[in-house]
Amino acid sequence: MPRWLKLYLSVTGPLALVALAMPGLVVFGLFLLIIPGLILGFAPTAFLWGCIFAALRWLGARWLAERWRTPAALVATIALLIAFPTISILEARERAALYDLPDRIPAAPIRPTGDIRLESRLPRWDNPNRNLLGFRPYSCDNLCLALLFEPGVRSVTVNSSARLSHGEITDGIGRLDGYSRTYRLLPKGQCAMPLDPDLVGRDGLYGTTPEENRAIAAYWALRLGNDVCLAGETARTGWDVLIRSGEWTSGAPFPNPWSLSPQPAVARYFEVRDRRGPLARRFEVSVRALSLPFVIASMGGLENFRFGWGFGTIGANLNDGRSPDGPLDHVLRFSPIPARSEFLPMLRTSLQAALADPDRGREDAVFASLKGYLDALKGAPLPSADRALLLALVREPRVATVDQAYQLRDLFADDLPALRAAIVVRLLALPISGDSRTQSLGNTLSGWPDAAFTTLSADEARLLRDPDRRTRAAGLIKRLADQGGAAVPLLLEIAQTHRQRRNIVMDPDQERSRPEADDNAVDAARIALCLIGSAARSALPALELLTPTGGGFEKMDWDRMMLRLGKPLTRIEKPESLSGTTESYRRNLADWQARFDPARSCGRL
Repeated sequence: MPRWLKLYLSVTGPLALVALAMPGLVVFGLFLLIIPGLILGFAPTAFLWGCIFAALRWLGARWLAERWRTPAALVATIALLIAFPTISILEARERAALYDLPDRIPAAPIRPTGDIRLESRLPRWDNPNRNLLGFRPYSCDNLCLALLFEPGVRSVTVNSSARLSHGEITDGIGRLDGYSRTYRLLPKGQCAMPLDPDLVGRDGLYGTTPEENRAIAAYWALRLGNDVCLAGETARTGWDVLIRSGEWTSGAPFPNPWSLSPQPAVARYFEVRDRRGPLARRFEVSVRALSLPFVIASMGGLENFRFGWGFGTIGANLNDGRSPDGPLDHVLRFSPIPARSEFLPMLRTSLQAALADPDRGREDAVFASLKGYLDALKGAPLPSADRALLLALVREPRVATVDQAYQLRDLFADDLPALRAAIVVRLLALPISGDSRTQSLGNTLSGWPDAAFTTLSADEARLLRDPDRRTRAAGLIKRLADQGGAAVPLLLEIAQTHRQRRNIVMDPDQERSRPEADDNAVDAARIALCLIGSAARSALPALELLTPTGGGFEKMDWDRMMLRLGKPLTRIEKPESLSGTTESYRRNLADWQARFDPARSCGRL
């Protein structure tokens, strides 16, 4: 064996052993200095290739002269590193073809009718109705509700597709599990136990814009509040149309990383079928085979970093972030909601009736249509009837939250005092343990015109004196900056009170969101003091005692405020959790102060 080859193996061998035995060192090397991590990460492959080359050169010594051994071994090594994975790749292609199913593209969008079976890999749990039902089945989410509102659809049964076999997917069969549930829309008053649809975080399904999605959700809320109710029952076994999406694998989801065989086939699929067979289908299959060339690769994340044979993907890329049910809006046809000219009067009448009826509770579906109502009012002068209705809705405690509250400022651009008064009345009327979702309504006040809060109303002053309710009025606390130095005593009291409350261990029966609410109040006071600047210098000694001890960025925001008030830069220390030196930290603070912009520099709520 040549001397240079011995040296190569004696260097790469120990490095490969270290990397394979302690893969965490590779991660550490990448974080510390990139080059050491890259060297350690490649060492196992380098040693493997060297061993193959050395073995082939040794075998060639029996038939080849010395001068031909090295080039012959090099060519043979390259050929072997390509040929060996090629066998795996061909086998992977056969496996992918074995499990693939033909795609089917419908000539026109499909209109669902009858009894629908809706299956997905991870159906949402019915958390909104868990206490009412006493158990937690699969929920009726926005797709379920969209189907139920289609003329001709009688029911939707929600089920899981997680444990289906390839044969069951092919034949469109499969059993219900213990969490399956059938949902129907019944005339209002006929539901023995009316249910809430599961629309948390989702505003509709088939709109082309966020506004259109909110309009769909508002239309559903309008219907649920006035003429229909959602009912659940034991899951029915029969169906007329099956809408199924999910993922499937032919073997263990986490195969042995040192196996030389192709990994199990994985498929992502979506299908709509009736009793006669598939109407629409997209089936994507992927199999991982040994990569070209043959290597030892790293895999996993920080918590499970490891090595194994390098693999490449044959077939579809299933790591593209797409959902299996992505084609829904192209395959299914849904009836359009009424036009804006029809829809707006319907919303207005429904909301007025709900406000006038004291029996309509806080969670009544009609109040959820407020988002769509706000969208429908955009782009036109606000009629007086809608102005009065909006103010009543803002003041109404039964309206749990006012989403898109920022739209209110635009709608009331010529009458902001009336909106301001209504918001304050609403915040004052909230119980101490009120819903934290009203935070956005209080934050809206921060966007009022300059100097709007130089003088406070009696209600605003009363709200700011109430430690329990002012946590939802962060926008008002921030706008105390309009008063300059006169607001410093109140801002200091707010910061002290809520910092202290934040650090108290809470009683389990108290409002669970209070720590976050207290943080919001302190942050709003910090922003106001930062905007006031040197006129609040008298508060420096007291604020020094409130310096955060937590995260680095929280302390950095606090240090910026203290610098604005007049604290010497030389007395500011860098948070330990931030990188760099104290000198560089102080330079960054000085640069921030030199480029100070009242609109951005102190932060936003």
